[in-house]
Amino acid sequence: MAPARARELQGAVARGIQYWQRRPFELAIDTHPTPSVEVDIEISWGEGLSGSQIGLIHTKSSLDQFEVLGITLATLSPNLKYGRTPEEVPLTAAHEMGHALGLPHSDSHRDVVYPTNTTRSLTPCDFRTVEALYRLPDGARIRRSP
Repeated sequence: MAPARARELQGAVARGIQYWQRRPFELAIDTHPTPSVEVDIEISWGEGLSGSQIGLIHTKSSLDQFEVLGITLATLSPNLKYGRTPEEVPLTAAHEMGHALGLPHSDSHRDVVYPTNTTRSLTPCDFRTVEALYRLPDGARIRRSP
């Protein structure tokens, strides 16, 4: 990948993650990490992911623990012919960051965590859901209603 394209995509990802800034807490985004700095979530790139995927979150979980290991974003569209546009990448990054913060897919096409990522911005519902999630006491269990 050309350096200019890499910088463009990196900036687009940072903008997408920035959408979650102070919702409900401060996020530190390091676009120039060094080996001596430990990161919580590392973003990596893949040309094409499986099927129609354009983003993927990597996790490790057990009955009492959930850990986000990283996020992979596609540099190419699902048909592997076209590069992702600067408008698409921030929303994909915001979608995957929503999952990293603990949100499942939404049933509303207006929300950024809707499976096909059709929105153009985060909604009040996106923010309220993550804020409610982080207000839960330790050990709380969440179940989807039938």
